[in-house]
Amino acid sequence: MSGPWRSALAGAAGSLAMAGLLGASGPKTVRAERFEITDQAGRARVVLSAPADGPRIVLLDPDGQERVALMVSRDGGPVLFLNNAAGKKRALIALWRDEGPEIELYDPAGQTRIMLTVQKDQPAIFLNDAGGKKQAVLAVGADGPELQMYDPAGHERTVAEVTGRGGRVKVLGPEGKVKASMP
Repeated sequence: MSGPWRSALAGAAGSLAMAGLLGASGPKTVRAERFEITDQAGRARVVLSAPADGPRIVLLDPDGQERVALMVSRDGGPVLFLNNAAGKKRALIALWRDEGPEIELYDPAGQTRIMLTVQKDQPAIFLNDAGGKKQAVLAVGADGPELQMYDPAGHERTVAEVTGRGGRVKVLGPEGKVKASMP
């Protein structure tokens, strides 16, 4: 048998096989540990998997670099990673189960430079140096806003806060003791 009959028979056999695998009433469940969707050149572009540390969907660029990853963390919160062309993370958006939402922005070396978070209904912005050390924090607590500034070693050196009772500024020495305060 050749020509169009062979193609028709192969197509019919494939359709019957799929109907048998999926059931006559339509698809039910397909189970696997990993799925890959490839482009026309056979390169993986989307990967759906469920490793031990949580399920994930990964989007790859044409060079195979991970550019976007959506996962569920061990604590059950969703996490979205955005990576540069070299595969280094540049941004993270997460909703941690116990700690609340968080956005992190990274420099080209992969260090967290800015973090925005809301913990216990209190928003905060953290600014870090190139080594990842905290240099400034702006937070709004139950009593009002507070700005904390740190030295290059990461020690708190200046605190400014505003409460319903007024404002206050503290300057701390290297040992953490108050050197000056207003008022």
